[in-house]
Amino acid sequence: MFVWNCVLLAGILGLAFREILLTSNIVTTTTTTTTAMANDLMQIVMTLTAIMALAFLCLIAAILVFGLWMLKNALDDEVRRRAKDADSLTARSQELEDRSGGKLGAISDVTALEQRYRALSGRLLALTASSSPLESSAKPAFAEEVLVARVNNAVLAGAPPPSPPSSTPPPLSPRTTSLGPSPDEYLQALRRLLHQAEKLRAGIEEREGGRGERPLSAVVVEANETERADLAHKMKTQDQQVADIRDSLTELESHRDSVMLMASQEEAANIRVQIEALRSEWSRLSDAHSSKMAKWHRAMEQWRTVDSGTKDITNWLQTAEGKLSTARNTLDPKEADALYKELEVSLRQHQGHVTRMNSAGEEILQGTTALSANRLREKLELINHRWKVLCSEVLTRQKRSMKENSVEPSEFTTEMDDLFSWIDEAENILTSSLRPDLLYLEALLEKIKDREDELSARQANLASVNSGGAALLKSTSLTDEDRTNIQRDLDNLNHGWSKLTKDLPQRVSQIEGEIKRIKQLHEEVNTLQQTLVTTRRMQEAMASADQDENSNVEHKKISDTLRNNQLHLNRVNEQYHQFLQSCKTQEVGVPEPLQVKVRKVNSEFKELQDMITAAQYQKREKEVEVVKQEPDEDEPRIVEIMDQAQIVQVESSGRQREAPSTSSWLEFDKSVSELRDWLRLLEHMLRSQKVAVGDIKDIEQMRTKQMTHLTDMEAKEIQVDKVLAASSVLQNSMDNAGDRQTLKERTEKLRLDFEVTREHVNQRKSYLDSLLNECRMFDQSYASLEQWLTQTEAKIDTMESQPGAQDAVTAHEELQEDVDKHQEAVENLKREGERLVDENSTEDTHQVKKQLERLTNRWSLLLNRLTSQWKRLQTSVDSGHQFEPALEEFMTWIEGCDSSFTSLAQQTAAQDLQDNEDLANAFLEQFK
Repeated sequence: MFVWNCVLLAGILGLAFREILLTSNIVTTTTTTTTAMANDLMQIVMTLTAIMALAFLCLIAAILVFGLWMLKNALDDEVRRRAKDADSLTARSQELEDRSGGKLGAISDVTALEQRYRALSGRLLALTASSSPLESSAKPAFAEEVLVARVNNAVLAGAPPPSPPSSTPPPLSPRTTSLGPSPDEYLQALRRLLHQAEKLRAGIEEREGGRGERPLSAVVVEANETERADLAHKMKTQDQQVADIRDSLTELESHRDSVMLMASQEEAANIRVQIEALRSEWSRLSDAHSSKMAKWHRAMEQWRTVDSGTKDITNWLQTAEGKLSTARNTLDPKEADALYKELEVSLRQHQGHVTRMNSAGEEILQGTTALSANRLREKLELINHRWKVLCSEVLTRQKRSMKENSVEPSEFTTEMDDLFSWIDEAENILTSSLRPDLLYLEALLEKIKDREDELSARQANLASVNSGGAALLKSTSLTDEDRTNIQRDLDNLNHGWSKLTKDLPQRVSQIEGEIKRIKQLHEEVNTLQQTLVTTRRMQEAMASADQDENSNVEHKKISDTLRNNQLHLNRVNEQYHQFLQSCKTQEVGVPEPLQVKVRKVNSEFKELQDMITAAQYQKREKEVEVVKQEPDEDEPRIVEIMDQAQIVQVESSGRQREAPSTSSWLEFDKSVSELRDWLRLLEHMLRSQKVAVGDIKDIEQMRTKQMTHLTDMEAKEIQVDKVLAASSVLQNSMDNAGDRQTLKERTEKLRLDFEVTREHVNQRKSYLDSLLNECRMFDQSYASLEQWLTQTEAKIDTMESQPGAQDAVTAHEELQEDVDKHQEAVENLKREGERLVDENSTEDTHQVKKQLERLTNRWSLLLNRLTSQWKRLQTSVDSGHQFEPALEEFMTWIEGCDSSFTSLAQQTAAQDLQDNEDLANAFLEQFK
């Protein structure tokens, strides 16, 4: 906007000057006609109007500049004021973290805030660096002094830059691009900063090597509170020193363009070499510092885990042992059962803490001294022994209770489903593709190790399920089909568990090998990059030195080094090619940092090769010059050749003057790279982000992300159009047709990639819209059917609790009819769920599979319960039908017996049976 205002003002000024000249010419004329006077008056009015418009525009421009200056100063004051708040907050968080023993985790949050504050300060510095020429010309000397002083202090002391006068603190000191340090001062600052970075990196590597094979976690554990605080202070000081070097490097980078404009050709070449060396050294320093900080945080985390874990577990064990003693000695069975159940739940909750404590302790024991290791090992063994005793008694009580009490099918099914779900999740993690991304592989390895840590707790769950299934199989209320289904589920569960426990260690070894291979490739690239920098320095040193008798030896040495570098580069490129093939096979993108490193190494090698070739060519030219000065019969031919070379140089220099400026090319390349990186990132997100099928909230969130991507693409399309316009301008300024075609193809490919990515985003959004509608319909149907299943199960529970009801058969028949009506709905829902799983196999279908499995189990259990209830009712009905005939037959027999006894009494009443034994025996035999 400011550029356009300047162009407009320049145009108006030109018009005004033109009108003034014309007016002066008209006034000097001596014509006396009325037409000439009218023209003169009109010209004067137009000139005055132009001058007034010019004054008005200048006033508007001055107001705008003053407003921007006031806004910048207000922002500077606010950032300075907030600096004290940031320092006090950092100190307060450190104090709270020390008091809590590292349990609050406030350091990470405050560190994030501090990083955001530094980013804001950096952006404000960049804004100040691009300030107006008027401000820079007003204070050129002060800006130069501030820059040199800040760089010297940061480089020599390794501490934060000191505060200049109160009105302008160091992070917001004014810097300019038009006037800055001289090339010599800038070069000296670069060298001092490079020396400081090398010294700091050497100190980090020396401390790392001085520790030997002992891990940092062992050093932290063996240290006392004072030594641990000293270690924390050293790490914080080191982090501050690295941050200071980064800030100094950023500040030097911001002044590079202005210094390069003032530098000679030789000084510019030295500055470029020093900046490249400084960037390479900064990359190595940043990697070493990041690795050291990661080890430090890991060591502190392990120490906190062991220290707080032993204290917490010891206190909990004392409480649990007291409850266990109470449960043993109490006479109330209900109280004992409640205490045992509470202990069982608490054991499961603390299983993860014990596992993490033991894992951290094992890592620490690998590097500690014998005395410290024995103390820590004794403490861990005592805690584990008390834990095992407590677990053994609680589990023994649990098994005894399971044998004494019947197993509820619903609890057994829930526990088995939970274990099935955990195994499925672990298998999904194991089957994840090994993308050649270091961060992704490390995260995947962490997930798998977490599953390994949970194996012991899940082993207890598996034992509980197996014992519960064995008890349930002995139940007489189950049908043969139920027993078959339960046995099949138990077999599948145990088979999946065995396969999982076998695959987990193998997958860990495989991932660790892949991580080692990727790290080795990175190390190879870094080593080659360092070797190229060393070779470049040798070549530059030889080029700047005077030629002597040792020059041929040096040339031969550099040529041998270049050949070795060529072999090393070929080996790196071969490994990188294998890496690319692996990425292509898995249909994943190559990590951007590795691409940048490999491209940079190849370009640096090409530059070094061109530099050596140019040096050899210059050497041959000097030899030709010597031959030219000597009298020879071929001298006219040499002179002619040299004249032609000078003509070619003049023509090429003329073309260079007509070519576009370097800044235009840099801005164009930067814009193209940013757009291509953004498109590549968006494509990677579209491929990698999976949505949970069946999870309405997750699908809606993913759909919102796609809509956001479309909005961003509309904004990015303007930037693409600007890049295409800039490409057209650059093409018109190029003489080589091949270069023009290459630039045209590059921009056309960018436009095509942009359209393809937009089409992919639209397709993804349409797909999510369709999936959202289908999942909503499936969710509604599933919720309706689940509600009906709950009501039906309640009805069956009521029927089972009242087996003697008169209308039980009628109620059962009505319920059976209702179940038959819903049979088709269940089948349709199953088919719909299976269709969702098949059609969306590339997404996360775990939730739908779990819903279908739960629905199948509940439906099967419902049918089995209905069948068992019908059998019991049939048995009851059959018993009622057989009772009446049996009762009638019994009553007939009773009546017959009564008649017989009446007849016997009548026949024996008149006879004297006491004296006639034979007659009595005859009656007895008759009625026996």
